[in-house]
Amino acid sequence: MKATSTIALQTPLRGDERLDEWQPLLDAWWNRFHDEPVTVDELRVALVLDLPHDSPAIPTSLLRPRRKGPGALKRSLGGRLAALVGWTIGRFVVCDGGRDSRHDVRAWRLQLAKSDVQ
Repeated sequence: MKATSTIALQTPLRGDERLDEWQPLLDAWWNRFHDEPVTVDELRVALVLDLPHDSPAIPTSLLRPRRKGPGALKRSLGGRLAALVGWTIGRFVVCDGGRDSRHDVRAWRLQLAKSDVQ
């Protein structure tokens, strides 16, 4: 007899946020880093996430932290990525990238979703 779980998957989203809001950010991330592990700060700098007019559209959950400064943005982005690990968003899956030993912080990486791998 197979055991089945009665625990429903909880969504990693906050408020009015939708998974598709992450697509522009993930596309820009993939275009710059592909599947290489990257820190939140590397993402912030490379994708110019601090400046609304230069950065890709970012999810609603990151708008307020962006206004509060780089530290708040990095903490919020890191927390959001931690919640999104394992979730498929468009053609990507957000993954834990281990630790960045140079800065002793967590790293993140993207991988293509199974249906997008050729």
